[in-house]
This record gives sequence, C-alpha cells and structure tokens, in this order.
Amino acid sequence: MSISIQTNTSIKSSNSSANSESSQISQILKKIQSLTEKLGKVSSEDGMTTDQKKEMVAIIQKQIQSLSTQLQ
Repeated sequence: MSISIQTNTSIKSSNSSANSESSQISQILKKIQSLTEKLGKVSSEDGMTTDQKKEMVAIIQKQIQSLSTQLQ
C-alpha cells in the first residue's frame, strides 16, 4: 500500500513538473511573439531617428535570441 502511494506521489510530481515546464515554454513563446510584432512596428515609429530605430531593432533581436536560447 505504501508503494502505491509513493508511486502516485511520484507520478503527480512528475506531471506537475511537466506542466510547469510547458507553462514556461508557453510564456517564452508569447514573449517572442510579442517582441516579433514590436520588431515589425519599429520602422513605422514616429519621432525616432534612423539610428534610434536601428538600436531598438538590435535590442529587440537580442531579446528574441536570448528567449530562443532558453527553449533549446
């Protein structure tokens, strides 16, 4: 009987870890999607110089790369 309880606890813990990891992946993917959308809008931003836009693009690309690395 105690073996059954330990096994069930172990399975529950494993499922909980898988759910947590899945949730983290979903959050990262949402952030990447948001940053990608923001990246597409940079060129049409008013009130920014070309250099500022280039800098913004570089920052967003670094953020996307960093998040992508977390998925690997």
